[in-house]
Amino acid sequence: MLCLLAIAASRRPQPAEDFRVRWPRQIYIGSSDIQYSGWVSRTYEQLDVSKEEGYKRLGRPGTLDAFLSEHTFEHIPYADGAAAFALMHRWLRTSGLVRTAVPSFSAGMETAPSAHDLALRHVAFYNETLLRAVLLRAGFARVETLEAPGIEADCQGMRKLGSTCCKTRFGLEQFLLGPVMRSAAFTRKGRMDAVSAQLPAAFFSPRPSSAEKAAFSHYRHGRISKQRLGAQFPRAVYLYPLWSNSCSLIVDAIK
Repeated sequence: MLCLLAIAASRRPQPAEDFRVRWPRQIYIGSSDIQYSGWVSRTYEQLDVSKEEGYKRLGRPGTLDAFLSEHTFEHIPYADGAAAFALMHRWLRTSGLVRTAVPSFSAGMETAPSAHDLALRHVAFYNETLLRAVLLRAGFARVETLEAPGIEADCQGMRKLGSTCCKTRFGLEQFLLGPVMRSAAFTRKGRMDAVSAQLPAAFFSPRPSSAEKAAFSHYRHGRISKQRLGAQFPRAVYLYPLWSNSCSLIVDAIK
């Protein structure tokens, strides 16, 4: 567990062998200042994914191996997102892959944006059905779901998340092949902000205890300090917020 958190918390490039790089021409879009070993990072300023011009600087169509985006497409209007997926498909080689992670909104396009969504500038609201349809229309041969929230009736043998569950196949092997850190927030010292960060649900097999959950609830409501929480339940400071928010919609689209 500590090893996994150490891997996830670092923004610094890791040795190539640590990420088991299989695709030498991999593009990480919407990267901000984060660098993953084996991936070429591109910010919005460097690559507008909805415009063909930027892709021409990456190489010829049909020559790239993979694209990675994590919590990016919810900030892109639907039409531009569809155009971006079509361009990625065009620039990928046969059997190339797009790995996409977005927040999951059960109502899809019918979602009424919350104040939180507006503050985060969310403009597109995907559920599994919608994202799959958009990717198939873009030309991808198949779409595989690696992680998605499920309903209570589907939760047998799955990770429980409140009244829902998380259907996940996104474990360590998947992370190493295409890391998804859910827009994890970092402090100025480069350390992960545990309250904001979200990591793959499959990483966290120990469920938080009732005492840990209660202590974290007291902390979130201002009844105890973070220092007191950390002193009494050090694991609750990190594991519970990560675990409790760690189910997103992650798919692989294969050309």
